[in-house]
Amino acid sequence: MRQKRSKIYFTKLTIENFRCFGKKQTLNFSQKQNREEACRWNVILGDNGVGKTSILRALALSMLDPMDFRYHRFIPWNSFRRSNSKRSPEVGFNAVLNNGSRTEVDFEIQLSSSGFEVMHKPENLNAIPPNFYEDLVLYAYGAARRIGSKSMTNESEFPAISLFQEDEELTNVEEWLVRADYHSLKKDGAKKTRNLIFRALRKIMRNEITSIKIELLDNRTAVLFKTAYGWVPLHELSLGYKTFLAWMVDFAKGLIERYPESKDPLSEPAVCLIDEIDLHLHPKLQRDVVSFLLETFKGTQFIATAHSPLIAQTINDGNLILVKKKGNQVVVDNNPESVQNWRIDQILTSDLFGLSSGHSQNTEELLKERKRILGSRTISPHDEVKLRQIGESLGDVPVWETQVEKDAYSAVDKIAEILEKKGENDPNPQIS
Repeated sequence: MRQKRSKIYFTKLTIENFRCFGKKQTLNFSQKQNREEACRWNVILGDNGVGKTSILRALALSMLDPMDFRYHRFIPWNSFRRSNSKRSPEVGFNAVLNNGSRTEVDFEIQLSSSGFEVMHKPENLNAIPPNFYEDLVLYAYGAARRIGSKSMTNESEFPAISLFQEDEELTNVEEWLVRADYHSLKKDGAKKTRNLIFRALRKIMRNEITSIKIELLDNRTAVLFKTAYGWVPLHELSLGYKTFLAWMVDFAKGLIERYPESKDPLSEPAVCLIDEIDLHLHPKLQRDVVSFLLETFKGTQFIATAHSPLIAQTINDGNLILVKKKGNQVVVDNNPESVQNWRIDQILTSDLFGLSSGHSQNTEELLKERKRILGSRTISPHDEVKLRQIGESLGDVPVWETQVEKDAYSAVDKIAEILEKKGENDPNPQIS
């Protein structure tokens, strides 16, 4: 009988000559307090075109067994080499295995257009422990992810396909939820799994739905969600929810199938890669998504890319990694300044996002011009006209940051207005 599976997580990735990456760069996915232990929540930030998706693809390639050729047709091997280089791209990673004793795996993968048989350098083949690829549970999701419409029997077996193939659909969420509900009537274990999924759906969608049911609709079995506007079919939910459900249900399905004997398959060990995790999500949901995922998938290490200051702000014990251009190279900053306690506008104007101001571009230009005029030694009649025009264009530039502060400033304005009116008739006005 086989021993218990190893828990496998990533702690480090090295990448060289891989798409936009030239010189070797290292990304740390370990805990800042203990670099020997993997960190469960890792977010990669950076401008468009700096290689965030390439990093996830490099990680996904590490899951592929060099002796398993099923996935060749999904991998665009020729696209990985840096365009201005003749050298083969290289990817190396460090993983932590925990199967009663702690073991580190550290080896390199060398990619070429000829495929898998030359991916692993011969001197590193012996570094791969037995059952490594069997125990590694990794799912990856690209930014073009969407709910599948085809039958589940025709789904791809490659759990990272949407990261490489943009037109590939994920799990048919409705069909899978209907099946899960049906099997829950037959088996006690299936009922618990069904309840876990439905509870998770209600939790993440609590601002929009209050209940979920499955019933006949137009002569077919459908999943319906109760909203403030009545019962709504899955395909009529907002794009944000559908995009989120596409990968979350696919991932949950994968864990349930991978750990069929587990009492809580959603809490079993896994690695999940998500490109643009904030895609189509409202800011309020962006703030909730990190805690929701960590609480729902208790054994999963998440490595995600994002463009949202709200995602950056929610990092607590996790890792923020900044990828940025430097000349004709792309470099990795594993220790950007923590912004957990910063306001959103402060995060946007930090090195993480690089905006010059929290104002609109037009307002920013007007404020600069006003500052320039007021900083002059003398103000000409032309400047005075310009200042009046700027003042009219700007109106009242808000100084408040929250709704509470806005209400407080409004109250002060009302008091000032009362004082001004009373002062016209009473030199010592009193406010009751």
